Amino acid sequence: MSASFEGELAREEARGRAAGEDAIAAVESRALARLARGRTMRRGLVVGVSAAVVGIAAWAITSTTEPSTLAAPGSPMDAATAVPSPAPEVSDLQDQDSDLRLAGGDLTAEALIASASPRTLGEEPESPRQAALLCDTDATAYPWNGASATEPTAREVEACEAVWVGDGLVLAPEFADARMLSRVGEDGATVVLDWLLQWVDPGSATALTVDEAAITVTLATDQDTLSAPAPRIGDAYVGESLWVSPTRRLAVLGGATSPRTMSPEYAALVGGVELATAAPGEALHSEQLWAIASGEVVPQVVLQVRIPPAGGAASQELILELEIVPDNRMWGDAEVAGLSAEALMVGVEPRSRDDAADPDRQAASVCELAHAAWSGTAYFGPDWSPVLDAVECEPVWLGRSFFASAPRAEDASEGMPATYVQWLLTNTTDDAVRAGIPLLLVETRPERDATPAALTVFDSLAATPSAWTEDGRRIVPLSDMFGGIMTQHVQAGAYLANAANISVESRLLGPERDPARVLRSVRNGAQATALVPVPFGDDASRVLVLEVPMGDTLRGSP
Repeated sequence: MSASFEGELAREEARGRAAGEDAIAAVESRALARLARGRTMRRGLVVGVSAAVVGIAAWAITSTTEPSTLAAPGSPMDAATAVPSPAPEVSDLQDQDSDLRLAGGDLTAEALIASASPRTLGEEPESPRQAALLCDTDATAYPWNGASATEPTAREVEACEAVWVGDGLVLAPEFADARMLSRVGEDGATVVLDWLLQWVDPGSATALTVDEAAITVTLATDQDTLSAPAPRIGDAYVGESLWVSPTRRLAVLGGATSPRTMSPEYAALVGGVELATAAPGEALHSEQLWAIASGEVVPQVVLQVRIPPAGGAASQELILELEIVPDNRMWGDAEVAGLSAEALMVGVEPRSRDDAADPDRQAASVCELAHAAWSGTAYFGPDWSPVLDAVECEPVWLGRSFFASAPRAEDASEGMPATYVQWLLTNTTDDAVRAGIPLLLVETRPERDATPAALTVFDSLAATPSAWTEDGRRIVPLSDMFGGIMTQHVQAGAYLANAANISVESRLLGPERDPARVLRSVRNGAQATALVPVPFGDDASRVLVLEVPMGDTLRGSP
């Protein structure tokens, strides 16, 4: 999201608009009226089309070093479950941005290949067309033969013919966003890149089908030169350049396959990679990745997207290329990639309900997930909605405290509907920490035992008599809206916030409860705990949930 559009949304939302369907439409129309041209128009599509991406946009402004910007009453969960408003007409978008030209007609791989013309390093077409690669394949050793999303085949890096295809852009950079963060230490460096790509149907004769499992991130440190291939790093490619000759570029072939037909109503793909390199002088050191992580160079980021052939194995593979420019401002003011759950688990010890509170340690729970956290690539269509579960987890103590509750600004509730509750946390460490959407857990009788079936979720707030089970486990509400692009990297000393609308309409899970009684219990000082999910870096099957006591910070709210 551009900084200007983000500012418009924040200013409009801060006036106290509810994050329901009507309010989102109102915010959208006012913001777009001020930002009616150029690349900012693509952000209008983000808000105007997808409830899922509205959730991402709402989440994008929940962490910052300046708490006054966190006064908006909406929440990512509330926004993600709202009804999306109609998409702008493609013709309208093209009229407002004369440089935007989308490909129409037949978008099958075979038709796009038939339209191909040569592409040469340093040259651009007279009118916008889709950059692509044509890769010759041996049908007897076809890289995707027998592959599936759960049984990947070996990946290969091959030099392929660079071409232009279609009569316009199939994948437009105007509808892409990306974030790139890094951290450098004595032992090595890490680069985290997350991306969001929307597809806009230009009224094509055939729907676009992409291979969701065959999308590769490439990073080039000197993209306008010729260079020899470099070793792959994980599922990505990092090198000086993808050009190996004036007419041939490197492509990553093979791996899992999962064809996905993009919905003409709305379709988006999100994904990301985390790349690591050893320090200089070590065997597994990448000079290019180290230069990127340390800020010595700003890489060209290109997504390579396979378009599977409609007729099965073919003699040529079509790979579309889309350059995206990371802009971290959509996600606040993060600069350093945060610590993952593995780093926070140092000094972990078991926790029981009889343990006294310890301000020097962080209470937490380790949860096994029924639905894996976002990893790799995920698809958003018009029918998407967040998955929400009440999970029994193992309670633990962490060796130090990472987040603490923070008092809200005196004017934080100004103009806010009476059904809303907000909570504010601060990172108390000297390092960045990864965090998913912080939910609020309210226990009215914490000394008793309960079961997951007793927990009710309103928007981002969970109410239950107790979060302790009879056998000493913790009941934790978890959504799948964390991991990858839904992860904040909360900087040292920065704030993390969320809000919930407590109403009959906002109940997402569990038995019916009187919303008015829940609100009264919060305002009267019921035990309230902010739950901060922290993803593991190498294990999408579980999550670490930090438990932050809110104390008296919610009493009397809003």
